[in-house]
Amino acid sequence: DRCMYKVTWVVDTLLKVVNFTLSTTAVDSWIGLGVSKNKFMPSTDVILAWIDATGQTVITDRFASGYFPPQLDMDQSQIMDARGGSVGGLSTFQFSRPCSSSDQSDFSLSDKDNYLAYPMGSLTPDKSFFTKHTLPPSFSDETITFDCTATATGKPEYANTAEPEPEHTAEPEPEHTAEPEPEHTAEPEPEHT
Repeated sequence: DRCMYKVTWVVDTLLKVVNFTLSTTAVDSWIGLGVSKNKFMPSTDVILAWIDATGQTVITDRFASGYFPPQLDMDQSQIMDARGGSVGGLSTFQFSRPCSSSDQSDFSLSDKDNYLAYPMGSLTPDKSFFTKHTLPPSFSDETITFDCTATATGKPEYANTAEPEPEHTAEPEPEHTAEPEPEHTAEPEPEHT
């Protein structure tokens, strides 16, 4: 799966966290995941990830309060198990986040009215900071609910993959062509003499 943008997640009902994986084939870029109540950038809870010039993974928790760069949350402890890297032109970032965050700047992932935003963009030339997203971020068509309720097994019970609008993952639909009908040729009639 080598998409320009891809996000997958698994809800761990035992630990009450959502384990996210973001990946991109874009070079010298950042990738993000937003949680929004209204499908607009203002008031969006955002996670941004990139690989800096030294090869270190940077994953930050931010909040977009307007149409300007999202501000760093004072509390970065709600992003757990953060790690990432780039191999063969595919950058992958993994992190966990609690279903219900103690940070006032974070939306609860278990709310039933969350849309997901799929932003990405370029880095500054020294790869120390992100620039404005390349295209307006795509949002999920419908709200996404992460069911964090405990189950009898306590094992992750839900997994999903979301890819944004086709402009980010332009893969043409396979063409459907009808098989040609076999040609029917009439046998020549025997000659009567």
